[in-house]
Formats: sequence, C-alpha cells, structure tokens
Amino acid sequence: MQNRCESRRNRLPRPIVVQELEPFGTALSGKDFVEAWSDTVQRHRVLHRQGIDTGDPRLWNILYDRTKRSTILTDFDLRDTPDFLPSYSYAGRTGAIPFMAIELLSEKHENAAFRRTYRHELEAFVWVLLFVLRRYNDKTLVEDIGNTCIWFTPEYRECFIYKWAITSKPTLLAVQESFKAQSWLVKSLLLWVYKMFDERQRESRAWERKGQPVPELLEEEEEQLIEDLLAIVEEQTDRDQDDE
Repeated sequence: MQNRCESRRNRLPRPIVVQELEPFGTALSGKDFVEAWSDTVQRHRVLHRQGIDTGDPRLWNILYDRTKRSTILTDFDLRDTPDFLPSYSYAGRTGAIPFMAIELLSEKHENAAFRRTYRHELEAFVWVLLFVLRRYNDKTLVEDIGNTCIWFTPEYRECFIYKWAITSKPTLLAVQESFKAQSWLVKSLLLWVYKMFDERQRESRAWERKGQPVPELLEEEEEQLIEDLLAIVEEQTDRDQDDE
C-alpha cells in the first residue's frame, strides 16, 4: 500500500513555468529596438566564435524577454510566420528568402559560384532591421511604406532585384517615424552590403573572363568584412551612449 502511494506521488503533475516572451518587432521601438538589435548581433558573433551557429537569422527567430531586457534567438521551427504575411516554402537554398543575403539570392550562388559563410548570416540581421524600420511604428505594424511584402516570394531572382535596387540607392530609403533618428544606421549597413556584393561581382567577372572558377574569400578578407559591419554596429552603441 505504501509503495502504491509513493508511486502515485511520483506521478503527480508538476507545472513548468516559462517566462512569456514577446515578438521582437512589437516589443520595442526607436533607439531601444536598435540597441537590442545591436546586442543581438554582438551575441550572435560570440556564439559563432564558440562554434555555435543558429543559422538562417530572421525576425521570427528573435524574441524579447522583458524581465531580462534581452533578446533570445530561437529555432524557427518553433515559431509561426505572422498571419499578415503570405505563406511560403522554399526548396534548394537554405534560408528564408525575405532575410537572405543578396549574394545567396544571386544567380552566381545558384550556379555554386559562392558558398554560404558567416558574413551572410550577419547580412540577414541587416535585412531584419530594415524590415522592422519600414513596417513597424511605435511597436505597431503599420502600412508597408517600402513594399517589403515583395520580399516574401518563392522566386530568388525577384527578391534579389528588389533588394539590390534599395541597396544601390540607400539615401532614398524611407523608414517609419519612430525610427527616423536611426535611419543613418540602415544606410550605413546597406552601403556595407553594397560594397561587399559589388566587389565580389567584379571579382567574379574577372575570373570568368579568364575561364577560371571564382575563388573563395581569403580568411582575412572575410574577417575584415565582418569587422567592418561590427564597427558600424558599435558606432550605433556609442552614439546612443553619448545621447544619454
């Protein structure tokens, strides 16, 4: 009888309390959002250096813990795409097209001229930031001022054309009112994307004229591109501290 009671006691349900997390896009706005985004990029870099790659960064992968005042990177398979966006599924190249690096969207990557590297993961964070600055105002989803829904297409080429258009003309980029003070950051980041992709395209054409395959970036070249982007992110942090 005692053993039976002991067995029943061990089978009693035990509730697990988990802190409720908020969607990143609606949790913060303005300077607070950009600061949290910058912190996420920095911590993502730390994880990468420790051999931990989350892979395929996208907005729905990032949640916000208001108690700890920190973002949390999650597995996309545990999250749902918001209802306001069209459903989509992709075959072939790994990653969500809306936030994919433009080099991965290009025909060169389709022809296996480039391989996916960590700098592509960092560029995905740039597109996450741009998406929020164009679709969210004061933590609320508002009218699409930049046709960002075009990003949500199963066609790599279509998304590439649109992204390349705004990358090559960042000074014409419009953002929502609550992010006006941070518009310089997006323009700086898009110039980084433009420089990286344009230089690779020039190199690719040069090697193709020689009838030779396009070589991968040297390790130090890849590292320099990464450091250039992180320097822009750190500049944002320094500006915010000066404002305070």
